[in-house]
Amino acid sequence: MAPQWLKKAVFYQVYPQSFYDSNGDGIGDIAGVIAKLDYIKNLGVNAIWFNPWYESPFRDAGYDISDFYKVAKRYGTNADAKKLFAEAHKRGIKIVLDLVIGHTSLDCKWFKESEKPERNAYSDYYVWCPIAYYRGSGKGDDYFVSGWGPRGAFLANYYAVQPALNFGYAKIEHPWELRYDDPRCRATKEEMIRVMRYWMDMGADGFRVDMAPSVIKRDAGKKKTISFWKEVRRIFDRDYPENVLISEWFDPATSLKAGFHIDFCYNSFWRCGYRPEKPDPKWPQMAMAEKNFTDPVPAIKPAFDLIQKTQKKGYIGFYSGNHDAARLRYYGSEANTIVKLAMLFTLPGTPFLYYGDEIGMRYRENLTPKEGGERRTGSRTPMQWDNALVNAGFSTAAKEKLYLPVDDAADAPCVADALKGNNATYNAVKQLIALRKQHIALDNDAKVELIYLKHRKMPIAYTRTKGGEKLLVLLNSSKEAVSVKLPEAVNAAPLLVEGVRQDGGTFHLAPCSYGIYKI
Repeated sequence: MAPQWLKKAVFYQVYPQSFYDSNGDGIGDIAGVIAKLDYIKNLGVNAIWFNPWYESPFRDAGYDISDFYKVAKRYGTNADAKKLFAEAHKRGIKIVLDLVIGHTSLDCKWFKESEKPERNAYSDYYVWCPIAYYRGSGKGDDYFVSGWGPRGAFLANYYAVQPALNFGYAKIEHPWELRYDDPRCRATKEEMIRVMRYWMDMGADGFRVDMAPSVIKRDAGKKKTISFWKEVRRIFDRDYPENVLISEWFDPATSLKAGFHIDFCYNSFWRCGYRPEKPDPKWPQMAMAEKNFTDPVPAIKPAFDLIQKTQKKGYIGFYSGNHDAARLRYYGSEANTIVKLAMLFTLPGTPFLYYGDEIGMRYRENLTPKEGGERRTGSRTPMQWDNALVNAGFSTAAKEKLYLPVDDAADAPCVADALKGNNATYNAVKQLIALRKQHIALDNDAKVELIYLKHRKMPIAYTRTKGGEKLLVLLNSSKEAVSVKLPEAVNAAPLLVEGVRQDGGTFHLAPCSYGIYKI
């Protein structure tokens, strides 16, 4: 059984180094998050997902971990983590940590021991090939992104400085590989289970698992990987039944079957726009909503099909943005962004709000890459708290010491203005989350039915139903005014409406408008 609180869960993602600096060193920290918990609670969210806060050399912004049992000095101490859990729980907020299960940093004690020629307890924690120049055959799943060490070449998961932990292979093709059920691979798995227990026993409410499908290599169909995660889920159900497992798998049909409670929706065109006429060269996998609006069907229909396919098996995580994607505001005007947020908070599944998206923070182009961020760096800049303060209230450090530069444009959004009522995005987010909490038909597990979606045409319309309550959602994210006739909604009562006029069963939507009705 999934934890009951997931039915009403709304997550807020915190990138800790950019959220709030409490000690003036230019980098955000855990104490800074504690100081802003009331702000987060007042948004209406009830769960926080933290990017990795463990000890690390930060070659990949903390996704290269050197000590899984210790908070990095830049963020504070394990005592600070324990205090955060307690303070968040006082406010009814769950804390979910990022678990990088597939690899470590080169500086990790496990790796330093494993690379020694003498056999020891960590020798098989990683995949070592005695042929130092080996890079794989290049066929199928036989790849070898690698670095070099005293024992030869080692398999790496992402960057070459991230040696892959050895959970074994479903299919053996080389003498140095171990089967997934080898006791030596089991030892690696038990280590990571100890890591999970350590933080959950301290107070963490679960994990978002980085690169969750990557654990077992050469696993066609992911059958052994599914078995791997089912065992972890059994541990959760038995010992931590209120805790959550979230996967970065981007395949809910598979990951929910593997035991995860939530997985993210890979099709994110709905948040960025629609199928582009010409790919955006900066973010080729996305679309530019207002510049290239063409057809909502290929953007929206797959997401709804996925919802239907996974109904009652778990939750799909829809997100406004994250540390790996361009910010939502990058893809359209403020009005356009608000319509997309209206969709985020009226879809079934679990909404994830990226820090700063609630005030319309902007993607910062052409920043010098930081800690392996590359083009993602522009989505990781400091939270803008108060433009009347130095560094927009993020830190008292000298400007050159900041983790990343703040948006110092004259019209940069900030929390202080939002709290005074001077930020339409913030106002909408507050209203939408409050509405989601008030109506069971907007629960994360409530039924959805797509009732209007046409090629090259707006609006999008769907209903949400649960417990005898039925709501209608209408969305127009285009620059054109549109109308739609929905006779079954002739007596619809408005709950939250921006720019929509109702005339019996006909709805007239202004450009970038939305309406939520009870029917």
